Amino acid sequence: IDRLLIPNRTTFIVEEPEQNLYPSTQLALTDAIVSLCCGEHEHGCTVTTHSPFILNYLNVLIARFYKGVANKAKLNPTELSVFAVGDGRLADLIQNNERTGEMSVNAEDLVEAMRYMYTEYREMKDM
Repeated sequence: IDRLLIPNRTTFIVEEPEQNLYPSTQLALTDAIVSLCCGEHEHGCTVTTHSPFILNYLNVLIARFYKGVANKAKLNPTELSVFAVGDGRLADLIQNNERTGEMSVNAEDLVEAMRYMYTEYREMKDM
């Protein structure tokens, strides 16, 4: 009866949380989802996002996994898939560091856009 009444596997689908959440709330939501999905039941999650905060925060969660941080959400990168869609192609954003063997998310495209914005802003302030 428990198998019929108590869910033991759930898949969450979150579409573009950046449209309605502040960056700090996006990170808190990501922590909550990862904690829930890495619990005793086999929960999964699909998130569609353009948020540089969420994509870069995945690297924090992965680093916590590698460092063995306790009492915080962490993410085993072998249980993570991150893809980008563009120009009719699907690109896998998971990368391996050849030196350390550790995996991370390549969010460079979104980081580069933020760098450009801050650089232009600084240049204009100096005028």
